[in-house]
Amino acid sequence: MIEKTAGETTHDSIMNDADYRWHIEEVKISDLKGLKSNPRKLSRLQAAHLEHSIRKFGYIDEIIINTDNTIIAGHQRIRILKGLGYKKIQVKVPNVPLSEKDAQELCIRHNRNSGEWDFDVLANEWDLGNLLEWGFEPKDFDIGKEEQEKQEEIKVDCSFCQGDEIELNGHKIIVQEDLHKEVSKMLNAAIKVLQKKNIDIELKLNGKEWEK
Repeated sequence: MIEKTAGETTHDSIMNDADYRWHIEEVKISDLKGLKSNPRKLSRLQAAHLEHSIRKFGYIDEIIINTDNTIIAGHQRIRILKGLGYKKIQVKVPNVPLSEKDAQELCIRHNRNSGEWDFDVLANEWDLGNLLEWGFEPKDFDIGKEEQEKQEEIKVDCSFCQGDEIELNGHKIIVQEDLHKEVSKMLNAAIKVLQKKNIDIELKLNGKEWEK
């Protein structure tokens, strides 16, 4: 038994003071329903990143639902999980129903109250190619328009086919259906970021050097 000293806050004391307690249940995805006026959305490129993450790491962050099976947090993951063939998943459920206002508040807080990125650390101490491959976009690193226009451009067209393998400085991207233009746009932006940092660019399509 863990003894609590004066003025110390323990995990159990926080849980006991909370308005809701949560447990894990297994439910059918077909039984779940979306939150009214869900404010979250994903672009097709973001959805592709999320799908890749679930394919690689699995389903590791439980969907949050209300007692009536209404999704509070996890609408986008549900959409991807359905597409991947999941039929049943584990979800977090409260001990008593959340009011409509509390459900809305949790929906916002779960997505909003999660800190922010230190872009100086990311830009200087992390591999930029990895960050772009894992879901960041060049605009996240505040690349100015004027600076971009000064760079000598390598222009990538959007004539890709589904299944094409594109490799930029060792980082590979597989073109998925209906994402040809998004991939082209992301590549052009990533190339400009690399040019800004005076990094040599190695671009391949299906294992062959890119022909400009």
